Amino acid sequence: MRGKEPAAFFDCSVYSDQTGSLLAEGAYILGKCTPDTRCEPKASLDSGLDFAYYDGVRIHLRNSYALLPDGLINYPFDDGHGKRIRYKFGVEDGAEHDY
Repeated sequence: MRGKEPAAFFDCSVYSDQTGSLLAEGAYILGKCTPDTRCEPKASLDSGLDFAYYDGVRIHLRNSYALLPDGLINYPFDDGHGKRIRYKFGVEDGAEHDY
């Protein structure tokens, strides 16, 4: 979606609220989402970045916004190992790789 619609991009790190361990890190793009999970890129929010929950892929915000993975996302396991997945606007775009 980059280049077609104005959008806000973020470098994000997601941590477990139970253990404090890093769950994911990488590039995310702001989207306004409908109840059926379709999203459109957005350049700004109607209000602040109010976190709702993380579903393992998307960072859900309040008021139907989400931060969608867009680029390489690392999912660390431990001791510098993990998996890396490329996304385009929240959709996997390539094979999963271990690192």
